Amino acid sequence: MLDKNPDQDFTLRVNPILEEFNLNSVLCSEPFVKASFLEKIIQNSDVDLVYLDFDLLYSGFISGGFVSKKENVHLIRPDVDSLEDTLKVILEKISKEKSIVIIDSLNGFYNIFDEKDAGRLINSYILLLSFVAKTTGSKIILVSMARINDKKSWVLMPSGRQIVTTQQMTVLQLKSQDAHILINLLDEENSTKESIKILNYKN
Repeated sequence: MLDKNPDQDFTLRVNPILEEFNLNSVLCSEPFVKASFLEKIIQNSDVDLVYLDFDLLYSGFISGGFVSKKENVHLIRPDVDSLEDTLKVILEKISKEKSIVIIDSLNGFYNIFDEKDAGRLINSYILLLSFVAKTTGSKIILVSMARINDKKSWVLMPSGRQIVTTQQMTVLQLKSQDAHILINLLDEENSTKESIKILNYKN
């Protein structure tokens, strides 16, 4: 039986999973499923939320009137020139108050760099954010448009770059299933250890 209050269902079932570690990785190959899931996080958040919109999809939804921007959401569209100052502001914020930082997406994050060692630089940024976030119980949510390769590893689409992984991280895979979003909680072998089905945001 479906819960009569989908937002309450999301809060009760998904939030505890996101709270296990302060670093969360969300993997998806369907842009609108990704956007719907993130909108649920935003609508159910009662703390400040910093949204780093690298792929501009969420910004487009706001501009187009498909979603409304909440007062507690700080929407930032970083580029390579503003990134360092942006990260300093975020680090200061999450060191002082509990917040949620969404990085949407890792694909777009990589695209703003020309350096071959961009992966090492981005990993350093993410680990620093995660380290500082622990002081206030803040959450870092990394979003990737991704696929699983022949070696059973998740890689970014279409570049094939390896995705940041660490043992202290929750990994979720999103899929569309009828009018629902299927959320698979993955283990270290990328096998599903738990599945949750929630109503899609627009249903």
